[in-house]
Amino acid sequence: ILFVVIYFLLFFIFSNSIFAQTNTTQGRFSFLGGVALPQGDFGSTEIGNEKAGYAETGFGLMIEASKLFSENVNWTTSISLAINEVDGNTLSNQLGATVTVGKYITTWALTGLGFDAPITPSFTIYGLGQVGLLVSKFPDITITGIGTSISQTTKITTAFAYGFGAGFIIGKVNIGVRYYSSEPEYEQTGSIGGVTSTVKVKLPAKILQVMFGVKF
Repeated sequence: ILFVVIYFLLFFIFSNSIFAQTNTTQGRFSFLGGVALPQGDFGSTEIGNEKAGYAETGFGLMIEASKLFSENVNWTTSISLAINEVDGNTLSNQLGATVTVGKYITTWALTGLGFDAPITPSFTIYGLGQVGLLVSKFPDITITGIGTSISQTTKITTAFAYGFGAGFIIGKVNIGVRYYSSEPEYEQTGSIGGVTSTVKVKLPAKILQVMFGVKF
């Protein structure tokens, strides 16, 4: 994980150095923030759905650098952080117990090709497709009030991820959407009555980010 983070940080430092020494039309750097909307099973609260994630709408931050190869083609690298609360109230009602639960924290480090369609000198529409890694922290869970106490902890894990995006740039304003998807394998340890067990499960992580930011 540390190697991946260092690699992407070095990419951004190198990219910024290039952009600072060349004409601004040769690349761009953006900082964005917005909402992170869970998709599919990641946000499902359906009883009986073993992959239901109970994730709620959260927020996200992103830094993104693009190196232009031509007026229309670029290479774009993004690092995005999303934090999503868990619908503990629904989970408590379904289980008939008190549920204390943490947050999903997902970090998406992706890179790939992008395509620009300049409409005017100050207005550009863009799209991109990326692949990379997800670093995911699954929320810890404690369940009480059913005659005993059950706790579950999960190790941080990494997994292959992919994403697509689109948006438009007006002057220095960057507005866009990003769809990210992965299915990490988690190592989860449960404890009940002093007895512990560990299992590995694959669960989906899918979000749609609606982002608003500034291009430098």
